[in-house]
Amino acid sequence: MSNMFIGGFFRVATGAGVAQLLSFLAIPVIARLYEVDTVGQYNALFSYSMLGGVFLTFGFNRIVSNAVCVEEADWARKIYLKIWLWLLPFTLLFSMVDEYVFVCVLLSMFAGLVVVYESFLLRVKKFGSQSGVHITFSVINNFLKCSLSAGLSSVPGAGLSVATVISYFVKAILLISISGGFKSDFSGSIANYRNVFFYRFPQAVLAGIGAYFPVLSVYYIYGDHEAGLVGMSLGLLGVPVLLVGNAAFGILQTKYAESTISESFDSYLKSTVSLMVASFFGVFLFVGFGEVFLVLLLGDKWAGSYDFSVYIISWYAVMLISKPSYAAVSIVSKDRLSFWNELLFFVFKVFVFVFALFLDFDAHYYVGFISLISAFSYIVFSCLVYLEMKRFSRSKGGI
Repeated sequence: MSNMFIGGFFRVATGAGVAQLLSFLAIPVIARLYEVDTVGQYNALFSYSMLGGVFLTFGFNRIVSNAVCVEEADWARKIYLKIWLWLLPFTLLFSMVDEYVFVCVLLSMFAGLVVVYESFLLRVKKFGSQSGVHITFSVINNFLKCSLSAGLSSVPGAGLSVATVISYFVKAILLISISGGFKSDFSGSIANYRNVFFYRFPQAVLAGIGAYFPVLSVYYIYGDHEAGLVGMSLGLLGVPVLLVGNAAFGILQTKYAESTISESFDSYLKSTVSLMVASFFGVFLFVGFGEVFLVLLLGDKWAGSYDFSVYIISWYAVMLISKPSYAAVSIVSKDRLSFWNELLFFVFKVFVFVFALFLDFDAHYYVGFISLISAFSYIVFSCLVYLEMKRFSRSKGGI
């Protein structure tokens, strides 16, 4: 792969890696400060908020990422900020009816802003700045989570919730301040991005629902304790996946936008194979040593997390391998395919949810089925994207 991709990947991954390392080091402290049930309540609140954040991007993160030039990305970023500032007072006023709702809405607003601005920094290649923001956010977030009392308010896991809101607020301010401005006379039109709003944004929403569905559904069916165990499993396994996967996705999306079909196909193959090798190695280590590792790291009360992790890790491994495929959606022009793929497998998840809701269905089997459906959806989509990438490359004389 090109020097730009390798250099950008390691600059983003280094900053994210330090941030993830800090989060990883804080997990044993948090696991001992808070009870499993409290963490389960917080996981539900956080999942609701992050899902709301996906809605509140309005698809502008996709517009920014796939902009043909820096000026267009800057134009889209400014349009989004105006919309966000206009919505902020109305959403906060509406949410003041309840403390729990207020925390969820406030966190959702900041989460949506952060997603769009992180996409912008990747698009304009401010990798070093983004790494600095990742590290600052992680320091503040984990320090506050370990410092604040769990009894600050009636919000479940208030120490965790307040820490998260403050951290996202600081992160949003930092991202806005370092994004700067690009003086140009560029004038775009939202109408040019109908495909984003009709397919890519709904697909992103469905993907977000799929990502947070396990915790929310387990919380609803099985209660706080199981939600805490599942959330801890997702959090621990998410450290390497978020570190490698998000860095690869962001850099590849930018590279695809600036490369020929044949160059993109070459990057796509190499990155997919590399992530596949890394995933298989990670799964092998976890299956062999994961149970002992979890008990030593978190304490005996979290031993049940491993039983859920053995199912979740297959889902996460396939998700990591599929990152280059999702970054390539704009090349193969398969926005409709991506949308219908997400919708189809979401329907399968809802079916399993309803089945578990009305029958005496074991929580471990439920998480196993959800993980299996999620993994299979990534496999199907990645295979379809590969075939399209190969066909495009051949038609352009790339191979």
